[in-house]
Amino acid sequence: MHQSSKFINLNFDNIDLAKLLQLIAEFAQLNLVINDDVQGTMSLHLKKVTWQQALNVILMAEDLTENRQGNILIIKKKGLILKKANNKLNKRKMESLFVNVHYGRAEKIAMILKEGSGKIISTQGIVSFDQRTNVLLIHDYIDRIKIIKKMIKALDRPVPQVMIEARIVIANRSFEKDLGVKFGISGGGSTVATAGSISGTNAIRQGESPGIAERLNVSLPFMADSAATGLGRFALAVAKLPGNLLLDLELQALESEGEAEVISTPKLLTAHDQEAFIEQGEEIPYLESTSSGAASVSFKKAVLGLTVTPHITPDQHIILTIRLSKDSRSALSAGDGGSSANVLPPAIDTRVIKTQALVKDGETIVLGGIYEQEKQRVVRRVPFLADLPGIGWLFQSRSQSTLNKELLIFVTPKIMSAY
Repeated sequence: MHQSSKFINLNFDNIDLAKLLQLIAEFAQLNLVINDDVQGTMSLHLKKVTWQQALNVILMAEDLTENRQGNILIIKKKGLILKKANNKLNKRKMESLFVNVHYGRAEKIAMILKEGSGKIISTQGIVSFDQRTNVLLIHDYIDRIKIIKKMIKALDRPVPQVMIEARIVIANRSFEKDLGVKFGISGGGSTVATAGSISGTNAIRQGESPGIAERLNVSLPFMADSAATGLGRFALAVAKLPGNLLLDLELQALESEGEAEVISTPKLLTAHDQEAFIEQGEEIPYLESTSSGAASVSFKKAVLGLTVTPHITPDQHIILTIRLSKDSRSALSAGDGGSSANVLPPAIDTRVIKTQALVKDGETIVLGGIYEQEKQRVVRRVPFLADLPGIGWLFQSRSQSTLNKELLIFVTPKIMSAY
């Protein structure tokens, strides 16, 4: 090695790399620290270069990097940090996992595993699914696979089911008393109020006790000094039947006496937190004009619909979210469905109830408040004599009566074993 005041000449064949760096550090009057990964030999022939130029050439040729702190020069491999990180990752072995999903959908579980800020799959992991076989396909680190297995086990389990039994009954106004159900609320020494009008609701919110006429949301008898305001034809009434009541036998007995008529007894099996829907009624046809001017027949529903969503609590009670709707053809509808005169969609009267109720397993809840009036004309006559001219009216009688009926829906949820 030859040196002048500013330049240095280097002529070496197969010189040890650490020794070469030591010579340059001595020339530059610097302390030198060499990492253990700096090894090997090199040959170089440089004339009239500065020590910094020579150092840069060596660093570039050997893929090294320098870090200077004062008069201390630190030399190490450029990719050391990345290499250590890669070595650490390489030590984590990866594994493939195939899971048969039994009680859910593999697609939904895959979304839970790989989506969101708290996703279970690592950045190098892969999760997919086969829709036909409902199988999850997972490839990830072994430590992540253990967590994924626990997560899948928690998600893929049978959900308890609820059998919803509904009985739709048309009854006269005395039916409730005969069955032992009293809609509405009454109290002894305590004050209990439920609002059936807007003004009554405001009074309760302000801490006042509204009048009798405003507290009733069903057609209970008014007191003599009450101002009888007209009640709506659709006031929600909810009641629970005694647990020891044999409902089917009671309904059969009252039906045989003409007090009620069971028009439908649908049953639905649904899962926990899944909606069950019952619908009964008719579809009214009407003519509808298309853009080309042609007429087509469309239908509009006029049905009784009951939607129930059961939620099973830890203590085996059931929270029922209920939506009851009663649609019927309006009196404003002109013509009969499907006739040439009925070119407009029929008007539909819609009434909807939404409520929640907490019941025990097997307990029955009753929904009421849908009132209907049926007018009947009855003609009684004596055969042959009633047809005599002039005096036939003496042998016949005519009467008109109005029947007030109420639509009651009995809903009985029963928890079914999930296994």
